[in-house]
Amino acid sequence: MLRLYLGLVVIIAIGLFVAPFVITPTYQNLYKDFANPDKIPWITNLVTQAWLPMALALLTLGLAAAGLFMNASPDKRRLFVMTSVVAAMASAGVYLYGLYAPIFQLADAVKA
Repeated sequence: MLRLYLGLVVIIAIGLFVAPFVITPTYQNLYKDFANPDKIPWITNLVTQAWLPMALALLTLGLAAAGLFMNASPDKRRLFVMTSVVAAMASAGVYLYGLYAPIFQLADAVKA
């Protein structure tokens, strides 16, 4: 079961490493077409910088590696691995929310 969790962490980390080069430029071009680019949410400005997704990926991989290679009890190692799973899923969620925040903001403006 531990291998399944580690596989999930690695897949999300690879996605976070690749995203700034594959996914983010598309959204940056989309946001240039907005009427007022100064009103783009701060989280969007943060996640469209290449360093943040990579830092989040390194954090999750670091926690997973600590859980694998640390010299501690199995319960403590399991805690590190499960923390890395939660951090990986939260990192992916933050990244996706940051990309879609201007779209949500636009949808609220259209509703009003």
